[in-house]
Amino acid sequence: MPLSLFENIRSLTLKANESIKENKIEQCNLILAERQNLLEELFEQVPLMPDKSSRINDKLIELGLWIQEQDKPNIVDLLAKKHENSQKFIKQVHNNKAIAQYKKIR
Repeated sequence: MPLSLFENIRSLTLKANESIKENKIEQCNLILAERQNLLEELFEQVPLMPDKSSRINDKLIELGLWIQEQDKPNIVDLLAKKHENSQKFIKQVHNNKAIAQYKKIR
């Protein structure tokens, strides 16, 4: 069983969590892309394994549930940050319009 893939996927998930907490969104995107590649590699290897036991399936399900559990709070956090940034952008647009109108009056 490709245990190193499981370990690498878990490690990348934890790194992505940290980068989100540190507000390093671009770094998080790179880490998640790498994690996705490893997940695809893992699922390509599963049919080739001689021992396609329920143990492998159980590990895959466990990994998927763990990733989901780890990602869920981050998704909520990212949506909140997105909303906050949208509000800042809207405020900046309004300020820019007000400045432009003020300059026309002067």
